[in-house]
Amino acid sequence: MLTPAGLAKVRLELSTLPKHAKKGPTLLLRILEFLVPPQRRAPIGSGPCVDPQNGLLVMRQTHTGRLKPWTYDLNARRSGPDWKEHNFV
Repeated sequence: MLTPAGLAKVRLELSTLPKHAKKGPTLLLRILEFLVPPQRRAPIGSGPCVDPQNGLLVMRQTHTGRLKPWTYDLNARRSGPDWKEHNFV
């Protein structure tokens, strides 16, 4: 996947959105500050990522064109290989 390149301080936040409360703990990703401004690697609209901005959640575009926050569902991932590889269990 081609995404904007750069370097940023970010924060993972536990979602308080009602739709995530039903599924279980879900993380959101917020850009706190860019240390190196992002440089686009691909033309606008060629990938699912939306240009990130300081202070805002990282957003992605769905196949229908709607914007939604990037999420990481902890319940869905906790039994997967990434979780075990990083010794989170």
